[in-house]
Amino acid sequence: MKANHARIRDLVDLTEMAWQAKQAELKSIRRREQVVRAALEALDHRMRTAFRPEEECGDTALLAQADMNWQRWTERERARLNTDLARILAEAADAKARIKQTFGRHQVMQKLVGKLDQI
Repeated sequence: MKANHARIRDLVDLTEMAWQAKQAELKSIRRREQVVRAALEALDHRMRTAFRPEEECGDTALLAQADMNWQRWTERERARLNTDLARILAEAADAKARIKQTFGRHQVMQKLVGKLDQI
């Protein structure tokens, strides 16, 4: 019986390590989320403070074309960043579900050891 008790204690340690690993995974995902959110914020800032040299440039057609190209690029970049963010948020939701599962396993093992200690 003592050998089984020791194995169960080992399982408690394993479930705790698995839980901590899943927490680290979520932390990594959250860091990636922060990077993408910062890139979106920087893009918004650049769009709000864009340099508009209309009065300094003699060729308004060239300037209009450059402005349109820049606007198209920012739209594509925003779409790409939003797609990345959506993917990362989905990964975070999955990671949270896995954390809950591994935490539940860990709690069950802790309760089992507690019951065995009482025997």
